Amino acid sequence: MKDIASIVRELDSVEIYAESEIAGLSDSEQAANSPTANTLINQYEQVVVRSLITSFGLDGILFHDKAGGDVDTLETVRTEGIAYASKTNEAAYMNRGAYDSHSVHSDAGYISRNRELSALKKSGNLTDAYTGQKFAPNAKTDLDHVISAKEIHDEPARVLAGLSTEELANTPDNLYMTSSSINRSKNAYSASEFMDRPGSKRYGVDGRRLMARDKASRAAYNRRLAGAYYTSSGFLKSATGAALNSGVKMGIRQAVGLVLTEVWCSVREDFARIAESFRNFELGEFLHRISDSFKRAFKRAGEKFGHLISSFKDGLLSGVLASVSTTLINMFAATAKNIARVLRECFSSLLQAFKILFLNPDNLSWAERFRAVAKVIAVSVSVILGGLVQEAVSKMSVGIPVLGDVLPVFVGTLVSGILSVSLIYFLDRSEIFRKVAEFLESFFKSGFERTVEFFRDVNIRLDKYMAELAKIDYATFAREIVSVSEINARIYAAKSELELNTVLHAVVKERGISLPYEDLAGLDKFMLDPNTRLVF
Repeated sequence: MKDIASIVRELDSVEIYAESEIAGLSDSEQAANSPTANTLINQYEQVVVRSLITSFGLDGILFHDKAGGDVDTLETVRTEGIAYASKTNEAAYMNRGAYDSHSVHSDAGYISRNRELSALKKSGNLTDAYTGQKFAPNAKTDLDHVISAKEIHDEPARVLAGLSTEELANTPDNLYMTSSSINRSKNAYSASEFMDRPGSKRYGVDGRRLMARDKASRAAYNRRLAGAYYTSSGFLKSATGAALNSGVKMGIRQAVGLVLTEVWCSVREDFARIAESFRNFELGEFLHRISDSFKRAFKRAGEKFGHLISSFKDGLLSGVLASVSTTLINMFAATAKNIARVLRECFSSLLQAFKILFLNPDNLSWAERFRAVAKVIAVSVSVILGGLVQEAVSKMSVGIPVLGDVLPVFVGTLVSGILSVSLIYFLDRSEIFRKVAEFLESFFKSGFERTVEFFRDVNIRLDKYMAELAKIDYATFAREIVSVSEINARIYAAKSELELNTVLHAVVKERGISLPYEDLAGLDKFMLDPNTRLVF
């Protein structure tokens, strides 16, 4: 019986022969006969069509991205040109009421701080907060709001946090004593605005001291706002609602995109076959067949229920993560309109990459996993760049009737499609990337995985070998085995060379083998003749 190594070598020789036969064809013939050519084209088509359907078709229907995201933050409401995400928050700001100076200056916090600093002044231990000069006990001074109470009252972030002007303006870190002339000259100006006015120089204001006070007061002020708003039920409810809304929409986008891609690829194949089958084109029959094709396509897509659920879950998670990330970024700096879309694509591709690399649902080798992840990232980058191009074109085509709406989507889709196909084609054929993938595979692959892979390869080759064996006529094969066994028994039963020769001669006659002699005497004569040759 042959060992596994010899079987593998034989199978290798068969494969090498097949490859050499293909190599004898021209490049175009090889491409046409390649078993993977059509498969690769179909894979490319599915990847590109799905990305275009989801990113440029369904995105525009399901998502309405805007600068600042879908959740109001302290930064977004402060940024000029960014609208409120919540109509309720916007209405609260519009109805904040007029600034009441008397209410601010009669607040308990203001009175307490004024009393504290006045006592220090009378004892000769108080310096001017803005000049650094010590006050005389009888000097004319005022208690100044470093951040003016009027500015605080009109601040959108203050209203968003739900805190009153009095409690924010009259904190110890926002109330400092200065001369009456400086206070009344400063009025409701911010520190930077006041430094640009002639009054600050006239009264000897120390710019560094003033700006340091302003910076410290604003830091404390912003901490209070953040603590109040970002722990409030209103913010948590808005952020959670936006995340779930984005997640559900993204899940729907991914699931519907999968269905539409399946339908498109199926109907496209049927369309070509239906069109070719008509000698005399009949519109009614043609439409009937196309209708049947759509029904079959949707039925096949519905049969992939597991894939649909998986796509929805992946989309749900990536949508939630993208929304949460957008909100977190907006807590520190207001984001542009396209950031939400970029984050959705990034999280979608990262989740797919994680799934391929570590869950490996398709049982791919490490090299195949790296190649698949690279394709996912390449398509994601193509979609993001296509989106950026779309936004740039939309800005350039503002005001153009009809074309201004259609052209940006067309150009963005075109750029994304071309980039996707080009990058995937490169990754499949690049010798450099192949070497990188092989290096990474050797780095990540364990000894156990190598052993498993070896036996998996052996198993595949044995399956091929068994398939060849399956073609044998086992009834005839069994009879041949019995016949050979009988011959073997007769040979072993021979007691001498003469008996062995007699048995072999009989077997030759039984098997119908033609020889240049008739019997044993003829064999002796044949062997003694120097001019004869034995040919099998």
